[in-house]
Amino acid sequence: MEKASFMVLSKMYHIVVIIVPIYFSDSQRKATMDVDSIINLNVIRIINEPTVVTIAYDLNGINDCVEK
Repeated sequence: MEKASFMVLSKMYHIVVIIVPIYFSDSQRKATMDVDSIINLNVIRIINEPTVVTIAYDLNGINDCVEK
């Protein structure tokens, strides 16, 4: 089991974008970044949920236009 989990974890990407609730304070964002550095993740950006929804909505619109 340990060997299998190591194989899965070794293939994971360590570059991430984190989505947080809009009400997260600066100290909570900093704490999130600290934890991510402890578990060896390279956080590119921390984004609010409403921003992610907007991006996803826009990407969906782009996909609709491409398919037509």
